[in-house]
Order: sequence, then C-alpha cells, then structure tokens
Amino acid sequence: MEPIESVAEARPDPSGDPGPGSRRQGALAAVGALVVAAFLVAITLPSGPDVPESDREPDRPTTSPNPPPPSNYVRQSSAALIANPQTRLRDVAVTEDGAVAAVWESPDGEDQALAVDRPDGSTYVTDPGQRLVSVTTAPGGLLTLREYYSKVGVLRTSGAVDPVALTDVPVDPEPGDVVVDVGDGPRIFRPDDATVYGLPASRRAGARAGYITPGGTLVLTTRRGPVVGNDDTVVEVRTAPDVGDPEQVVGLRVSHDAGEHWRTVPARALGSVSVDSVAVAGEGTVLLADASGNLTAVPREGRPTRLADAPQLAALQTVGARVWGVARYGGRGPLWWTEDAGATWHRVDVPGLP
Repeated sequence: MEPIESVAEARPDPSGDPGPGSRRQGALAAVGALVVAAFLVAITLPSGPDVPESDREPDRPTTSPNPPPPSNYVRQSSAALIANPQTRLRDVAVTEDGAVAAVWESPDGEDQALAVDRPDGSTYVTDPGQRLVSVTTAPGGLLTLREYYSKVGVLRTSGAVDPVALTDVPVDPEPGDVVVDVGDGPRIFRPDDATVYGLPASRRAGARAGYITPGGTLVLTTRRGPVVGNDDTVVEVRTAPDVGDPEQVVGLRVSHDAGEHWRTVPARALGSVSVDSVAVAGEGTVLLADASGNLTAVPREGRPTRLADAPQLAALQTVGARVWGVARYGGRGPLWWTEDAGATWHRVDVPGLP
C-alpha cells in the first residue's frame, strides 16, 4: 500500500463537468452491522468515457464481470449534497488495496451520496440508488448493506457491486473467511464463492459477535460488545454487565494466541468506564477510543497508556497494518491513520470533499 502523503491532491471541481483528473491516493478498513439478500442492483457507473448529461437520468445498473477501468466520475447532484455543510458522514471504510469510501447523508436522512477515493488517484461520486446502512472492509472490496431489497453486495473500486448470496447452511470457518452480521447475529462470509453462511451448529447458540483469524480460527463471544482482531490478536469488548451478572468486569479481554489464553483489562485500568470503539495495530497493540474520543493504547505487555497527543477519534477500524479513525467532532471528518500503534498520526480528507 503506497503512503498517502505521496498522492496528488488535485480534485475535480464539483461545479463543473466530470472529467479526467487526479486526486489523492487513499489507504483503507473493519466492524459494522449487515443484513440479508441474495441479489443486488449495482451502483451507478458510466458505461463509457462520457458522463451522463443530466442528473435527472436514472441510475443504470452495472453487473458486468469486466467493468471499465477506474476513472474520474462525479455526479453533480451528489457532489452538491456533500458540499452542503449540514450533510454528515454516515459511514467510512477502507479497502485492503487502499481505496477509501464514504457514505454521506443529508440532515433529514432522506438523501445519500457515495464517494470513493481510489489508489490510482481518481475519484468516484454518485447516488447509491438505495440507502446504504454500512460499508465494511472485506476481501476484494467493501461489503455493503442496503436498507431495502438486494441488500448485501461487494462494492468494487470501479463502482460496480457484485451480488452476495445468503444461506442458512452452516459451515466451518476456513482461512480467508470473515465474520459479518446480517441483522440476526454473526455469520461467515466466504469471499471465494461470494456467500454468507451460518455459523457451525455447535457454535451458534447465544453468539453475539466474532472474529476469524487468518488461519481460520473462529473466536465468538456471547457477551454484549464487539469482537475485533488483527492476525492472532483478538479483543472482546464488554460494554456492560450481562443480565443477572452485575459484578461482571466491564472493559476488555485480549488474546494474542487466537483465543487460547486471555488477559482481562478492566475499564478502571483504562482510565475510562466507556469503550466507544476498538482496533488492533499490526504488532498486537490494542487502540481504543472512549465516548469523548480520547485514545488509549494497550500493549501486549505493560500498562494501558493514554495517547495524549493523538487526535480525538471515533469509529476505529483495522485495515492491514494500519488503524483508521474519524475525527470525533464536526461530523465531516477528517480521517486519521497510524501504522505505529498511535505514536504518529496522518491526516486524510474524507472522500467527496473539495
């Protein structure tokens, strides 16, 4: 993944015609809610080098197995929506190959725009057609959840969306699988055949969240709170005591050996009773943000440390060796990333902003 600082900052003028140009290169990442479906309508994508002459033209589905190469495309009505200072960032995700995608939403929640900054420096801004609930890092692109029909698909950096099948058939996890939530608890997404399966029957009861290591080990929790990971480091977040167990420790459980052994880090040791989001840096250091956006690093060994010089962030996510986060206040970014467990941070504009 090329460093973001080396990418050109030229952007298409939202008030002009879409055309060739270059933008900055992105770099991308995982955990969000997902829903059900087996077939999907693709996001608007021009069929050739020409841009539609009018924003009144309906979105055209793109299902071609060989979409055109990425190039600049800006739908003017979508660019205008993003330019409105009242428009807020609903979700953001980074792909494994370095594209950054942002879902923008109008103040009333009725209208959305999807903006993607690609690794080659080009940009893509469009109306997603259906409301997007979330976009999440997945092998080969971003797993998208839509609000209505054709709900689950994989968004490619070209702008096309490939369909994802959904079945209740249980499978044992394999290397390359990832855990997703399609609205009724964790399931297994297998990129090789673009299918979301059920959990193994023996592991399904009471499961609320999970993570699959690169080696194919499935780690699940029945507790309230997400599970995130990177390589063989897995973090279980306990956001509140379970019903009937008011003495249960609130905080983190951390394993560095794919769930074989666990270390408990209570909230009081973190300096905060709230854990808003969590991600895992490449060498196994856990980074967490509290409700105020303050960051704390939990190393493999040693005491948790407040990162006093870090930006205030929310929605932390791991993508490869990097941890990404969104600026806590303002609702319009920017994004920040670190690849040294929070020692240094790098700023990136949110896709779609001029």
